[in-house]
Amino acid sequence: MYILFENISGYYLFFCIEDFSLEFELSEFEIFSHNYYEFFKKIKFKAFVPFKSTEHAIKNLFLLSKGISSEFLGDFLSTQIKTAPQKFLLGIQDPKLAKQIFQKNEIRTINNEVVTGIIRGIRFHFEKFMQNLIRFDSKKTISGISYLFSRSKLNLSLRRSDSMIINSTSLINLLDKDINFFSMTTIQFYSRHFPELSTIVKNPYLFAIVCKYIGIRKKINFKKIKELGYILMDKCQSKTIFEASKTSVGSHISNFDMILVEKLAAKIILMTEFKTNLSFYLKRKLNFIVPNLVTLLGENTTSTLITKAGSLSNLVKYPSSTIQLIGAEKALFRAMKQKTKTPKFGILFNSSFVTNSSTKNKGKICRFLANKCSLAVKIDYFSKSSTNLFGKKLKEQLRAILSFWEEI
Repeated sequence: MYILFENISGYYLFFCIEDFSLEFELSEFEIFSHNYYEFFKKIKFKAFVPFKSTEHAIKNLFLLSKGISSEFLGDFLSTQIKTAPQKFLLGIQDPKLAKQIFQKNEIRTINNEVVTGIIRGIRFHFEKFMQNLIRFDSKKTISGISYLFSRSKLNLSLRRSDSMIINSTSLINLLDKDINFFSMTTIQFYSRHFPELSTIVKNPYLFAIVCKYIGIRKKINFKKIKELGYILMDKCQSKTIFEASKTSVGSHISNFDMILVEKLAAKIILMTEFKTNLSFYLKRKLNFIVPNLVTLLGENTTSTLITKAGSLSNLVKYPSSTIQLIGAEKALFRAMKQKTKTPKFGILFNSSFVTNSSTKNKGKICRFLANKCSLAVKIDYFSKSSTNLFGKKLKEQLRAILSFWEEI
């Protein structure tokens, strides 16, 4: 029996002197396969054909990874048949490749545990065996071919890179929590010195800007109030802050405490601006990858839906009933355990179609919306071009059915 061994450097052909079908079942075969000299006494090297170039090697290896026999491999085997005995049995590890060689080149092939065990032994000793066959300098070339082949196997598609959507959505949620925590802490710290400011400026981002700009309230003058009016884009509000600072009931704050408050305010400003930029990036990414689904649900609900599903490919595989209940898994399992009514809504409840419908029609609308979402995400995933025409049409159908059910 002959053994075909594929490697980055080329194709190798070995010949088995003995039949290992009985020995393979014994534990001694593993000890035998780990002994270099004993192993190659019974497994003899027959022939070797190197690849012609780096491109030729990558092309052959890419075909082998798919279980396809190349013409180069077929010519090599045909040449060896002429010098071999009449009974030429070829052992191949890949069953797909073995089947194709048998059909294409009419060579008897075999694929079983014995062949797999022998090839495993050849691979175990191959580095030592290669030193006697190939020059040591060729190892760098082989490493380069391995790198290029691994790179060619990577299917990098910008329209399928949903990991950036998932990571961006998770990061935005984390930033929301951090911004809320830092804002509450800043308001608590600064309210001891200027408590009236939190009632005048209620936006956390603007509060951080005003807090950092004003500093100690006794330093507020007409120049600062004028500039504060430009910052807030509201002169009346800046005047209210100035009047409140003169009659504030807050206590004195030290310079050391003020430095801490200013650092917290600067942190809030940076995180809020970064969150705005990240939201803009996420919006562009969603409109490029899933334009039809975004047209139906909007950016926030779409990103949350993909994140909860785990990936865009998972969302494509889900039926519409599963898409309807994404985000309500706990309620679903609790209802199944207690044998009560199962939930009708998940993340899709945040859609404007569901929120704007009447209570009696919410379940119907959500089910219909899930069906349209299933169609939209499949169109986005499998289409070669990025367009939202289908999403607009599905949205028109949703509006029509919503108005019809509301009139009944």
